[in-house]
Amino acid sequence: MKVHSRQNFFPERNSTGNSSANFTSQLKLPSIVTTNINSGSFSLPGGLVARHFKVISHLQSLLERYDVVCVQDVRAPSDNYLTTLQHIFTPHTVHLSATDSTRGGVITLIHSRIATSHANGLSNAPFTVDSSPAVIHKGSSIKTTLTCRSTGKTFCIVNLYLHGSDSNHWLTEINSLTTYNHTTNTIFTGDFNFTEHPIDRSSNYHNYSSAAATAFNNF
Repeated sequence: MKVHSRQNFFPERNSTGNSSANFTSQLKLPSIVTTNINSGSFSLPGGLVARHFKVISHLQSLLERYDVVCVQDVRAPSDNYLTTLQHIFTPHTVHLSATDSTRGGVITLIHSRIATSHANGLSNAPFTVDSSPAVIHKGSSIKTTLTCRSTGKTFCIVNLYLHGSDSNHWLTEINSLTTYNHTTNTIFTGDFNFTEHPIDRSSNYHNYSSAAATAFNNF
């Protein structure tokens, strides 16, 4: 799945003869791609560590084409793996929240052409980005906030991967997303591991209870 928006980021502003105003009023949203690295697109099981070269090469190719890459089910051993990823993807920003090497975890990669740190005053990137994400639920959902350098307005990307086999864990994760204070201009990417209609469910996954359906509707 990919989200590639070219809509006006500030539609309420009228175009004027001022070139600076025209630039900010026509500022484009970043291009976003989301991928589950344990989907059918990969021939071998395991996460980042087990398939390091193959996965990293795939993510680098995506980052060349898109401004933001949201990755799910990364199976990084811990949050300490962030140091390794930062060495690989410098000068780009890496946001990570890990579970363990057996399942789960999310990574958001932000290309330096679209956003750099607040401290980088010489950057031509239209947005700034924090070095760390807001962790909504450890290992399953993180929020990356891009702040427009020229206007101060924000655009948020929530990258999520909810549990696919433990219904109680799934309920905890969806409730964390529901109770979090989301702002306007927020887009959700990733995998809820939930289907509203039984016909869409694989036999490999458990049937969600009415409590799960209610929780999803509340979200």
